[in-house]
Amino acid sequence: MKKSRILLSTALIMVLSASSVYAHPGRTDSNGGHTCRTNCTERWGLEYGEYHYHNGGSSSSNSSSTSKSSNSSSSVKKSGQSAKEIATQKAKKAQQEKEAAVKKAKQIKQAEKDGYADGLKDGYNGISNIGISKYQGAYNKGYKEGFAKGKLKLTNEKNKAYRAGYSAAQNGKSSVVPSIYQTNKALSDSYLQGFERFVIDVEKQKYYQMGYNDSFNMEKYIKPDFDNANHIRWYKEGFDAGKKKQAA
Repeated sequence: MKKSRILLSTALIMVLSASSVYAHPGRTDSNGGHTCRTNCTERWGLEYGEYHYHNGGSSSSNSSSTSKSSNSSSSVKKSGQSAKEIATQKAKKAQQEKEAAVKKAKQIKQAEKDGYADGLKDGYNGISNIGISKYQGAYNKGYKEGFAKGKLKLTNEKNKAYRAGYSAAQNGKSSVVPSIYQTNKALSDSYLQGFERFVIDVEKQKYYQMGYNDSFNMEKYIKPDFDNANHIRWYKEGFDAGKKKQAA
């Protein structure tokens, strides 16, 4: 009996000693194992991140499944990304940022181009109407440049229309605005202004000369009996010029 107790105690101590090798800290999962995270190599003889089973992978209920799991656990699984993966992600991010920058630059350039086109049109039509854009700064820059260019173009064409109207009146043509100037009201108005200017210049010269001539026949200025105030003013200007000429 005493010998049997000694053998039983010896067997129990061996079982407990063997179990203590695998009984390191860490909860096991549903498969009966887990990944080592603490004192793996120094204390337990495992690699960091190694998945293993506390019972050595044996199972009385399903030996084939446990054996398969034990074999798969023999491969070392380490946490974190590899240097190659990190480099790949950085390269991908850099490419995305580059593409985004190129896209934004194109959008800004297009906004400036749109602003110029709108400004050119508004400047030529004599109106100012800055629109709203996502890239307002670029749009405004283009708009201002286009507006100045359109305004200058309008001014040059207005002067041309004015001279054309003046010449038409001078050559005895009618005051009907040519079709080339009817596309823009400002040009049409300039043509008529030129036409009327010639008529005014002719009348002014007529009454101015009349007053100038009378100054040599009259001692003092006498207001003429004209209905038009401009005619009276031009007559007096001519009269005074004549008197000044005589006194010199």
